[in-house]
Amino acid sequence: MSDDLEAARVAVEAALQRRATAHSAAGRVSHLNAQLVKHRREANHLRVQLVVETADAEHWRGLGFSQMLLWLVGRLAERRADEADEALAIAVRLADCEALVEQSERELAAARAEQEPTRDVEQAVAAAEDRFFAVMRTAQPELFQNWVAAQEQLATRRGQMKETTEAISAVDAALARAAAADDRLASAHRWGTFDVVAGGLITSMVKHERVDEAIGYVHQLNAAIMRVETELSQVSASLTVPRGLEAGSWARTWDVWFDNLFSDLSMQARIEQLHTNVTGMHALLEGVRRELVVHLEQSTRQAVRLEARVNELLVG
Repeated sequence: MSDDLEAARVAVEAALQRRATAHSAAGRVSHLNAQLVKHRREANHLRVQLVVETADAEHWRGLGFSQMLLWLVGRLAERRADEADEALAIAVRLADCEALVEQSERELAAARAEQEPTRDVEQAVAAAEDRFFAVMRTAQPELFQNWVAAQEQLATRRGQMKETTEAISAVDAALARAAAADDRLASAHRWGTFDVVAGGLITSMVKHERVDEAIGYVHQLNAAIMRVETELSQVSASLTVPRGLEAGSWARTWDVWFDNLFSDLSMQARIEQLHTNVTGMHALLEGVRRELVVHLEQSTRQAVRLEARVNELLVG
């Protein structure tokens, strides 16, 4: 490696170290800020408690019917002491909490004073990298081309990881809709069983309410499956997308207003069939999710290897 290239590489390392330090400082500022918010919230809560307990203590130090009753049974002094102790304990906790607030404010102010502007750090990193790549392109063009190729492969792999993660999220949304539909259909089946044995108008109406809710989730499930199909089209993996479900006609009016054994049994069979279909859809989606997770793990391992290759080429 030439002297100019080595000097440019050292400058890049220094800039990256500067970025890492800045990110660490930003993380500390965020942590301290969260602590400060927590301590302030707790202090406000304790202030309210202190007002309440102080008012209670003042109440029992006065004279009234409640105080007279406790005095008659010999418990007034004890109650006054208890109320005073509770108020004192909260006052002590509040003082400690306010001290923590002041300490957090000082630490946060100090951390912010030491924090370097992110824009300056990123500009320094970009300038050092541009200088390094310009020197590399001139001094070692073959090394530069290899680095560019590895960087492009890494960017492609990271893009695939992003698309796979989005596809997993889409499948999770579809699974949630399938689980909700399954739950409503299970409830409808239980009400349907009761309706067959000893039901009437009310049980039929409750059953159909559960069925309507389930059908609503089935429609949402179909929409979610369409999103899964869209997301999977952007993933470089061979996966089968399950088709949506057909809710069908449910003859609600007949079953509710002309309630009899035959309509109940017919409706129960429809519920069981849709329940079976939803359960099967849930299983298919779980299979797709498992395959996506495997694909994501493989892509992640490949990205790690590519990143190591990129760093290796930079070190030269």
